Amino acid sequence: MTASTFFHLDCNGIIPECGYKCAKCIQQITATIGNLPGVSSVSLGKGGEVSGIMISHDASEIDTAGLLEALRQLPTFYKGRFVPSL
Repeated sequence: MTASTFFHLDCNGIIPECGYKCAKCIQQITATIGNLPGVSSVSLGKGGEVSGIMISHDASEIDTAGLLEALRQLPTFYKGRFVPSL
């Protein structure tokens, strides 16, 4: 069963001015999450007024908890980690 889930992905603790404009981070996020089993697409953008990430995934292969954990473990080019939430 395919689901699409929007996650808020706070990067303010890493670099407050970012706003998902860093091409390196965008490439890293989409490549890392996009290669997870069950993930069919990844897009970064705005959800209302909060930046985040939309992930389309097969819920039988990777659930929301698994995606949250993968987002928490994303490598960054700065000190700190992304803080994901639903």
